[in-house]
Amino acid sequence: MFESSFWMFIRLLISLPIVLILAYYGTKFILSRQLISNGNRTRTMRVVDRIQLGPKTFVSIVEINKCYYLLSSNENSTSLLKELPDYEPPELQENGFESRLEGLKFPEILEKQVVKLKNKLRGDKGNGNWNK
Repeated sequence: MFESSFWMFIRLLISLPIVLILAYYGTKFILSRQLISNGNRTRTMRVVDRIQLGPKTFVSIVEINKCYYLLSSNENSTSLLKELPDYEPPELQENGFESRLEGLKFPEILEKQVVKLKNKLRGDKGNGNWNK
């Protein structure tokens, strides 16, 4: 009995690395093929904006062939709410920040926010009301 357990353990030590190596290279091969196939076709659909309404519920604006649609989606379904013929997506800079932050550096933004917070605290007078 001890001898058969010993040989089973040896077979496990030999087969486990083989299985792990095959799984690694197989996954790497499949992902590289998928990335190549996705990169060569033209994109006709993209999600412009998405807002989460609940744990598994979203409202999205989707562009399909330069037409915009408002979609709702949850874990069970996706529904077309409305076609948006007059929708124009907001202009974004290359780095993704909105144009109102154009040219501002982080220290300047931080300083403005600190000044706003100090002004709120001075106007608060200790009553806990932050909404003025």
